[in-house]
Amino acid sequence: MAPINPPSPGLSQNVFDALHAFTYDSSLECFKDAGGTRYYMFVEGPSSGAYNLANWNYDTSSSTITNPRAKISQSSFDIMKNGTYNSSTEKVSYNGKDYRFLLIRDGSDVLYADATG
Repeated sequence: MAPINPPSPGLSQNVFDALHAFTYDSSLECFKDAGGTRYYMFVEGPSSGAYNLANWNYDTSSSTITNPRAKISQSSFDIMKNGTYNSSTEKVSYNGKDYRFLLIRDGSDVLYADATG
């Protein structure tokens, strides 16, 4: 049986712009702003009752939002940092390839925001 690929969460221009401006904290595998505050990506459901796919958002690890935060690998960070956003596809273009970010678990059951092209 072929594996089932879940739908990828949407990525808005506002979220891309914020994450695109951050640097990388390799020790915690997260985004970091100029003041040193660390940010993680997370997936949230639609804010209205209408049918909609989940969307990416970001926040600090200490906020009150209960959604699990995903780490980001150096390679996925590089795509977010050096890529360009396409609002019609909600993908990030980098080195001639289009990427979406998926929520995955690694072999140790750690959540990651993974750039998949």
